[in-house]
Amino acid sequence: RGHTITLRENKRNSYAIRCFAERLNGAKCPIEDARNKIHIVNADEQRVVDLLRNIAQRAQGQTTALIGSVGHWMGVAARAQFPLRCPEETGFYAIGEMVGKGLEFDNVIVDYNRMIADDLAGEKRLRYVHFTRARRRLYIRYEGEPPELLRECYADFLG
Repeated sequence: RGHTITLRENKRNSYAIRCFAERLNGAKCPIEDARNKIHIVNADEQRVVDLLRNIAQRAQGQTTALIGSVGHWMGVAARAQFPLRCPEETGFYAIGEMVGKGLEFDNVIVDYNRMIADDLAGEKRLRYVHFTRARRRLYIRYEGEPPELLRECYADFLG
């Protein structure tokens, strides 16, 4: 028969990223703990391209996941002239919204312009998975008005 092991220490990502994601479950996380690791940006496509270039320059030898519509990310990467990589290489990867569980990357950019679950509880579970894929830095990108979940859980990051 199987048995359960409870892991007591998080080795996947930084305290700031884990704490930030735990806000989805009602935990308190001061913005000061996350200011240098987590960035929520209202960004059009040009600003996203600039962000990709900045990450490529600063984070050489690291992996960066682009979570969202794979077709959208492939278009953005092509316009920015960034090749998308195979999983064994460092660089940029486009992954779908339902694929990230179990994966981890140095940097993660989540394209958050719409709800992807049928209800708020499901949305929180999926976004928790997205946010906790990041080991070093997390970027959440939206365009226009911030989605309800960002306004509810991360209002202090939006200003």
